[in-house]
Parts: sequence; C-alpha cells; structure tokens
Amino acid sequence: MARIVQRWYWLAAAVLLLPALSPRPALGIPAWMRGYRSAPYEESADDRHFQLFNRPSMKTPEAQWAYVQSLRKAGKTRAAAKQALALRLFWPTAPEAPEAQWAYARLLDERGHPAESFDAFQYMADHYAGQFDFGELIEIQHRLAKEVMDARVGHFLFIPGFQAPEKAIPLYEKIAENAPEDPRTAEALVNIGKAYEFNYEYGKAIDAYFRALNRFPGTPAADEAALRQALCHVEISENEPNDQRALATARAACELYLRNHAGAADGDGRELVQKHLGELADRQSRFDYDLGIYYEKTLKRPDSAIIAYQTFLERHPGDFRAEEVRGRLAALQAKTQKEPSHD
Repeated sequence: MARIVQRWYWLAAAVLLLPALSPRPALGIPAWMRGYRSAPYEESADDRHFQLFNRPSMKTPEAQWAYVQSLRKAGKTRAAAKQALALRLFWPTAPEAPEAQWAYARLLDERGHPAESFDAFQYMADHYAGQFDFGELIEIQHRLAKEVMDARVGHFLFIPGFQAPEKAIPLYEKIAENAPEDPRTAEALVNIGKAYEFNYEYGKAIDAYFRALNRFPGTPAADEAALRQALCHVEISENEPNDQRALATARAACELYLRNHAGAADGDGRELVQKHLGELADRQSRFDYDLGIYYEKTLKRPDSAIIAYQTFLERHPGDFRAEEVRGRLAALQAKTQKEPSHD
C-alpha cells in the first residue's frame, strides 16, 4: 500500500512540474513587443532615450519627422509639437533631432507660449550648436523675452490684468550670456534694468544699467541706460530724504547724464533730468541752510554754524537765502572774535 501511494506521489509531482520545465510558447508575448525585438531600430550612437509617456508614433526618426510635418501641414499644431518633442527625446542624436527641436520651439511660439518657446530655443543653443542660424535664434529670443515682459497676467473677463516684467529677467540674462558681444545685448541689459525698476528694486536696476553703460558705450542703449540710472538715483534719494549721500549721488548721476549722454535727439530726457537736478539742488540748499540754523540756534555752537554757513555759500552762491546767510555768518564771526579765549 505504501509503494502505491509513493508511486502516485511521484506521478503527481511530475505532472505539476512538467509545464514549468517546458519552454513557453511565443504566443504569450504581445505582437508589438515581438516586432520591436525582432527588428529594433539601430543608431550609430547608443544613446537612444527611453520615454514612458511622450513616445513617438513612428518607429524611425525619418518616419517620425515626416509624420510631424504632416501634422503641421494639417493644422494640428498641438499634436505636431508633441510629436516633434517625442522625436528629439527618443532619438536625440538622429539627424532629424535638431529640426524637430526647432519645429517644437516654433510651434510653441505659434501657439502663444513665449516663455516655453524661449526655453525650447535655448535647448537648441545648449545642445545643437552649429546646426542652426545663431543670429536668427537670438533675434527670436529677443522678441519672445519682450512678449513675456509686456504680457499681462491675471486677466479675467473685463479685468485687464497686471504686468509682471520680472518674469523676463532670466530670459534677458540668458540672452546676455548667449551673445555677450552682440549689440542687441545692450537692449537686453536695459530691459533687465526696466524690469527691476518696475518692481522698485532700484539698486538692481542701477547695476543692470551700469552693465549696459560699461559694455556698450557710445550706443543709443547706453544713453538710455544713463538716463534710467539717473532717474533711479533720484527715486532712491526721494525715498530717503535725509540721506545726503543718496542726494549727492543723484545730483552726480544727473550731471553726468547731461554732460555725456543728453544729445539733441533726447530733448524730453534732457528736460526731465534738468527738472530733477533743480529739485535736488533745492533740497540740498534747504538741508545746508537748516543745518547752519540748527548749529546756531538749537545747539548753540557758533563754530560749527560758521562752517555750515560757509559750506552753504560755496555750494549755493546764487540761492535766494544767500544774502541772509552772509549776514548770519558775519555776525557769528564778529561775535566769536570779540569773545575772550578760555585757553
């Protein structure tokens, strides 16, 4: 009885193990997978990138590129952009990859996505140098950055929204990095300054304007940068009315602009700076006058008051208070000469 049970045990084990030991039929593999295994696409460089979600619709970059062009011709710009990106992602070293990336950037531009289009063109500059017209790329990036700078966000129904030019700052910085010697970079630096100025970041704006002045002297952009820089110093001085260093710096910036940059074609800028310069001079004269009065009347320090009045007359000889100050100065000098020394 034990032998019969043992035989049945080994027979059952053999029946259970037989399918596992036998080779599996090919019918268990999906047809699309068998096709890829039997005839894989081969590139000269083994760096084809796997993509889980954004996969191309065709099996070769040539066929994929033709498919992208057909989608674009049919007016299906969204699908064409997606498939162009899939080509570049899946076959980054294929001859069609640069064309696909350029088409992807163009399609983003056409569909009204300037920031994303800018980044797509930047990918061209970073990864496909020498395979496109660099001047055209820089020109397109300038236009896209300007669109980002001028765009209004948060608009709803009849509400126009508001500008956010600071979003364009990294774009213009990238342009300046891409083409540091290109004359159009001067405009990019000026626009960086304007974006900072719009957000009341006058210190950063002044730095950007100085870069334009320093790197592109004698250009219209340099003249504009000098004007904007002077106006920023005026704003800083007005925001800090008791800061005499800020006031003196603002006057110097205005005088520098009028001396070196205010051409005949810039009448409006010249008049504006002259107006501010007059206001700054008036503020300076009031401060110098009040300082002398403070030393004379409040602190009762005639020696300090004499120095303050002398400074006033040196800086503002034509001021309407000059005659009064001369009288006060003479009276203090006469008084100090009559007083006995305590030495």
